[in-house]
Amino acid sequence: MNRGLHACLCGRIPKKGAPAPRSGTPPDGYTAGFVALSFASSGTGTSPHMSAEFFKLLAGVKILHVPYKGSTAAHPDLIGGRVSMMFDPVAAILPHIKSGRVRALGVTSKHRSAELPDVPPIGDTLPGYEARGWNGILAPAGTPKPVIERLNREIVNVVHSPEFNQILVSEGATPVGNTPAEFDAVIRADVKKWAKIIKEAGIRAE
Repeated sequence: MNRGLHACLCGRIPKKGAPAPRSGTPPDGYTAGFVALSFASSGTGTSPHMSAEFFKLLAGVKILHVPYKGSTAAHPDLIGGRVSMMFDPVAAILPHIKSGRVRALGVTSKHRSAELPDVPPIGDTLPGYEARGWNGILAPAGTPKPVIERLNREIVNVVHSPEFNQILVSEGATPVGNTPAEFDAVIRADVKKWAKIIKEAGIRAE
């Protein structure tokens, strides 16, 4: 089973007549390398952090990483303007988007989210960008092929059921339900992709 999770790039909406908040003010005698923008994440090495680092690499921009202990811990600072933006799963940030506290700027998937149909994919303006999350079910190595095939049929049936579809969509996810071979290809491609990004961005475990 492959569950495609949409993440969202969000920014705070400044009050009418007020300038957009920044993470800092350039000192007198501005020096190159000063970072005026910052992004929050749910922690170093998490999916939101990696999504932002990939964005930075493709766009060629400098944005200061501010890690938090979990996504919800970062929301008050995003809303209050103490950080400029954050990448966050749609389900986690959706209430703040609907309330108008933050603005959704783009989704990290190739296609629009059912929960945010008016928000375009980041890849529309930044070619090559896609950062998806997924949840899947794995079996121990050596599991007989007939067992794998039976499990896959049953799981796919559940994924495509109206009840389960509704749950996934409400959480900002896109139901997939692919084959074992297709899921294996997804895992291998993601390991290769994110290993390269980790190396290029110089990310280290903390």
